[in-house]
Amino acid sequence: MATLERVKTQEELEEKLSGYYGTESYHRPNPFVKPFIVTDGIMAFAELTGGFWFLDEIALHLREIWNADKTNLFAVVRLISKEKRDKTNNADIKVYVDYDSSMSEEENDAQYLLYKKHIGFTDMITGTHKFYLQRDDEASITSIMLLPSEY
Repeated sequence: MATLERVKTQEELEEKLSGYYGTESYHRPNPFVKPFIVTDGIMAFAELTGGFWFLDEIALHLREIWNADKTNLFAVVRLISKEKRDKTNNADIKVYVDYDSSMSEEENDAQYLLYKKHIGFTDMITGTHKFYLQRDDEASITSIMLLPSEY
């Protein structure tokens, strides 16, 4: 995979990721977390945004995420990056067992939230980024992360 140039806006990111449907190969972004693999689209997201830290956050908390709901094999991951008054960004990582777009974020948090982490400072572009996380079976934390278009 060629190195991709970082994007500056949500629109530019969506345009660059629009061609990812399925994957040609799987990647292990952190060699120390063997049960976590990602698709080509997720690797492109990390390169385009400098978001390898985000992949590490998910990888390092797999056990916590899956222990929150031991029977579910699928989760929705949302990375919400917002600009603060001082022009720096902060982010929230939220993992849901399900996400109902007809409900408010607070209602989804109350009903479906598995994991939440606040990042006080980040260089992630502003916007809401959605991903899927799927594991092998109930006894395993081995997981693959993918873009919704790759599902």
